Amino acid sequence: MKKIFNNKRNIIIIIVTLLIIIIGTISIIILNKDNQKKILTERLENIARNFYENEYYPRIEKNTKDIATYLKDFSKEGIEVDLKSLTNTLDNKEEVLKEFVNKKTNQVCNNTTSKVTIKPQEPYGKTNYTIIIFLDCGF
Repeated sequence: MKKIFNNKRNIIIIIVTLLIIIIGTISIIILNKDNQKKILTERLENIARNFYENEYYPRIEKNTKDIATYLKDFSKEGIEVDLKSLTNTLDNKEEVLKEFVNKKTNQVCNNTTSKVTIKPQEPYGKTNYTIIIFLDCGF
């Protein structure tokens, strides 16, 4: 064991190896956190798209004569919908809500402060919008 630490070259190799292991471990932790956030963000975006295109827009279409004028009022500030409201129309609501957990901290996403903002855009058709996602679960 003494011979290993007597040679400067061996000490440098050991230090570099330890640094690579530490940096690799930190990278994996960071990537897993970002990956889970990305997965939940995409899931929430899909739920929001389904809500807007299959629930909200058809209701507006049915009850409003000039959809473009109506939606133009929401184009800047958007339409805020929380996670709880987005999942209300789903058959598997409870199962979907259980997905929204930060696995690293076990913090459940708050279903009233986790939300999307849907911003209708010209020409204000069923698929003309952007979505801004906010997840409140410790990411």
